[in-house]
Amino acid sequence: MAMNRLGIRYALGHGVSKSCAMARKWFHQSALQDYPPAMVNLGTMYQIGAVGHRNYRRAYAWIRVAIEFVPARLTKYTRSSS
Repeated sequence: MAMNRLGIRYALGHGVSKSCAMARKWFHQSALQDYPPAMVNLGTMYQIGAVGHRNYRRAYAWIRVAIEFVPARLTKYTRSSS
């Protein structure tokens, strides 16, 4: 979660120099640790072209993984104990 927050800071330039490359780095590190919000942030960066040219395939891939990951985690906590 801290890496995702650091990525957000770099993406927005809050408290650090604005850097899409550094934001991507921290979002990617956080996404590799199975943190869905970072996966969505990384996908969004690819979608809008913040990491070079727009890459809709990578954007879709990261956002799709995040979408599939969240329900799997939620079902663990929402299953009936009866």
